[in-house]
Amino acid sequence: MLGPFWSGERAKDALILFGCALLNVLLTLLLYPKFAYIGTDGVSYALMAKSLAEGSGLTVFHQPHTFYSPGFSFAIVPFYWLIGNIDLAAHVSMIVLGLLTLPFFYYGMRFFVERYVAAIATLFLAVNATVIWRNMRPIAQPLAAFLSVVLFFLLTKYVELDKQRQKVFAFSFLLGLIAGALYLTRPEYILLIFPLTAFLFSINRKAVTLKRNIAIIFAAVLGFVLCATPYIVYLHAHTGQWTFAGRLQQEMLVVQGLSTTGEGAQLLISPTANNSVTSYLGHIFAPKFLKVYFSNLFDIEWFLLRIFGIIGFSFFGIGLWKTIKEKRWNLLGVLAVPTFMLFALAVGSDGDFGYLEPYVFIFVAFIGIGCYEFISTLAESIPLVSWGHRLVAIGIVAVSAAYFAFPIFQNFFFRPADTTKPVEYQLLGQYFKDTVERPEQQSIASRKPEIAFYAGADWVEITGRETPEQILKIMKEKHTGYLALDTRELGDVVQRFVDAKEKSATQEFTLIKEFEYGMERVNLYLLRD
Repeated sequence: MLGPFWSGERAKDALILFGCALLNVLLTLLLYPKFAYIGTDGVSYALMAKSLAEGSGLTVFHQPHTFYSPGFSFAIVPFYWLIGNIDLAAHVSMIVLGLLTLPFFYYGMRFFVERYVAAIATLFLAVNATVIWRNMRPIAQPLAAFLSVVLFFLLTKYVELDKQRQKVFAFSFLLGLIAGALYLTRPEYILLIFPLTAFLFSINRKAVTLKRNIAIIFAAVLGFVLCATPYIVYLHAHTGQWTFAGRLQQEMLVVQGLSTTGEGAQLLISPTANNSVTSYLGHIFAPKFLKVYFSNLFDIEWFLLRIFGIIGFSFFGIGLWKTIKEKRWNLLGVLAVPTFMLFALAVGSDGDFGYLEPYVFIFVAFIGIGCYEFISTLAESIPLVSWGHRLVAIGIVAVSAAYFAFPIFQNFFFRPADTTKPVEYQLLGQYFKDTVERPEQQSIASRKPEIAFYAGADWVEITGRETPEQILKIMKEKHTGYLALDTRELGDVVQRFVDAKEKSATQEFTLIKEFEYGMERVNLYLLRD
């Protein structure tokens, strides 16, 4: 029964995808024990997923959550139902999403190029260090990357779809739903509907009448609106403002040049944050915006250069040139849709590695084409027998793949684990859970929520700018009995506690436990009654 399959073309596709997936998993497992952890955003996504699975809605630490978008939390839910451990479920979902991305990318590329070109591109995507590194910490970008590649695949199918059939309306509606799901994953994708509708209009205009074209586009817009509107209503209900993101105040600081992308976490649970769309638009149209925007574009360019290096961008240039030379306008049009979002990203982000993962496949598509073109040109220039050409081609692809994966081995062998993985948070959280009576009824004040997450307790946020007296006041107002101070995030605060140990404020705290990991440590204090 398997004979026809393994002797057919699908067997070749299956073997290519299996090999790429295997390399992806092996590289992930290489880094996982040393660097995998759950960070602040991962805690929020995981707790939202747990609340959704248990029927408690979008809540984090028993409070409605608006800062992080819920898309990734929805993706974690089925894994939590299967595994039962929310921390592990969040990590497994990341790895699975990365693996599912590969076949959609491969078959999307197969629409435009030959099998071996698609195989090269898929290999480069599977071993890319940025893609592998994102598997270490649960964040929304891998889901955004997966959905972007799914959209890429569906757009390739839409190109060849008969626009006169009624099926085109359902397909267009599905494209809108995917765009809406991307918005639920990352707030900047609210703009995706604009390049998507422009692409649909361009593809349809020669195949259908204007009236039918508008109707097809309306189906896409309807799918997007149906997916996005419930969350916008939810944000309005819990913020009192009409907005498309609960973190617009942080984005406004970035737009004004007053903050970087990674800052602003003190707004995580703030109920008074200004997330108004009108205020956000006001800052975008301010004179200083262009300076910040082009600075962000420059940073994105720099990060992309670091991701792909000189070899990657050499192949990218060759691939882009060949695509234009051969007038593959459909490929350029399909990839223009997610590329638009890369420019939109610069509005509120400086393009750190994690934020660029959803766009890696765009560059890899051209890099794969460019690599094959380079191999073909080289084969024509070097007089070798066929097996010699094949050996040279394999060598070039292997060296290029190793080049893109090199940072993985660099980090594994030379980067200290305590520079990224805060094991001391988990140690203290587990200690709290094992030793404190009814930990779920207790609260821990700390800079980051990871300790409370591992402890199974509620979290009270401190920004790190408070004095010991102000921290004491916050804890008493919120009936919080425990304080966790760590040198990783609160080095100055920890030192102030040490320097002020004779003062009345710090005399009300009793040091219970201290954990060290590498050069970092975290202290747990009990507030005396």
